[in-house]
Amino acid sequence: KNLQDWRRCPAAPLIAVPLRNAARAMFFCGCCADDNAEGVTEKLEARPSLAYVEPKASDVKKQEPLSTYVAELERRSASEPWGFGYEVHASGVNIISMEQDGDKPVVRHNQGAPPDQRICVGDAIISADVVGRAETAGLEGASSVASALKTSTRVRLVLKRPRVFTVTVDKQGTTLGMSLNHTPDGASLYVKSIAADSVIKASGADIRVDDRIVRVNGREGNPQDLLGEIKSGNKLALTISRLSDA
Repeated sequence: KNLQDWRRCPAAPLIAVPLRNAARAMFFCGCCADDNAEGVTEKLEARPSLAYVEPKASDVKKQEPLSTYVAELERRSASEPWGFGYEVHASGVNIISMEQDGDKPVVRHNQGAPPDQRICVGDAIISADVVGRAETAGLEGASSVASALKTSTRVRLVLKRPRVFTVTVDKQGTTLGMSLNHTPDGASLYVKSIAADSVIKASGADIRVDDRIVRVNGREGNPQDLLGEIKSGNKLALTISRLSDA
């Protein structure tokens, strides 16, 4: 897993994107979540692993209010990769890897789109239209969006760029009191629930249900790495990706 090849996101300077085995971006994995991992409560669909890269604080401020944009992508056949990998979780679909070069639909889109409408790692796909099929207009929900991406050759995607920030939590020798879901080959932990008597609630940390944890103590990578950091550490710096404007 080579992280040496770093490229700028097409919407630079917002996000730096590491390329890793881009050719794997559209392969699916049949693995399931680690049932022994603390806080993991259910199995989710898997996608290729790629470390999430946090934008600089100055760049995050430029994203407010959160921007929503539309991207129309077309490919030659349903077997041709879109040029990006994604993870599917309870609250939606997030892009976790991206090709920057070559004749791929996402590359063609980004080359012709203005900077604020170029698809980036971390962006969420809110809905998908299968172009030419009226009955599929405005498909929402993770499973519907994933199905459109898997089977169609031309899609109109509505995407949203999340707000990314870091909060600090002291576990005080106990657990965080959160229920976390993940895809085995994804790049984040999805916050499913937070207990009323949890450390999170007691500390007033700004973490909410539907947030995604994309980095723990400066470490990014697959969900197992992130869970390991949470388990082993006491004072935690959790980098959060949030789609809510509030």
